[in-house]
Amino acid sequence: MDTWHVLTLDADTHSRRSVASYLVARGYRVSTAAGLGDLRRRLERASADVIVLDLRACGADPLEELRLLRQQTAAALIVADAGGETLDRILALEMGADDVLALPLQPRELLARIRGFQRRVAAARRHEGGLGYRFAGWRFLPAQHRLIAPDSGEQRLTRGECALLRALAAAPRKLLSRSRLLTAVHADAEQATARSIDVVVARLRRKLGPARSVIAAERGLGYRLDCDVASDSAAGVAPGT
Repeated sequence: MDTWHVLTLDADTHSRRSVASYLVARGYRVSTAAGLGDLRRRLERASADVIVLDLRACGADPLEELRLLRQQTAAALIVADAGGETLDRILALEMGADDVLALPLQPRELLARIRGFQRRVAAARRHEGGLGYRFAGWRFLPAQHRLIAPDSGEQRLTRGECALLRALAAAPRKLLSRSRLLTAVHADAEQATARSIDVVVARLRRKLGPARSVIAAERGLGYRLDCDVASDSAAGVAPGT
């Protein structure tokens, strides 16, 4: 795997240094930010593959800051939260987080989540290469995290949204259970909840706009992409195409 860039924002100086040292020793490139402004400036200079965000360092409205950050980057967003309440976890996922960990951060657990994201990205590249999908007038380019509308408007997808839509597009009209989708989307499916899949589906439906109904639900069972899907060579497609 390529060397991944991990960008961390942690309110605890000792924890920030400890986590960075742990990840660097295991082959990652790590940048640490002292605050939200610093984190955004670093993102403008260099993209990140994973962002670890301590909500304590995100000001008076951390969930709103999370939402804004989600708009800025397609990186895997791992939120660190001291609350641990189910509602807080769901809200973080709704605002764009790909995963939620409890504070204080445990470096080994964080490493496991990052490696989970890496495995999913590597598997998608192996199996799909330049492959994309066409459905209901839309074009989906998983490797580029892009969803192109019939009018050529474009939506950028998060890693979680991309993984879920990829799983649905690979099995059109087939009902996929929440447990199967959890495995496709989350680095640690055992720690995730079925509700988190509902959150990712809701975000995807918003991006599909008038075509939102193509992601059909069967109450208590799961979801399916309720339309025909065609494979499409995405090789050589440049952003904005």
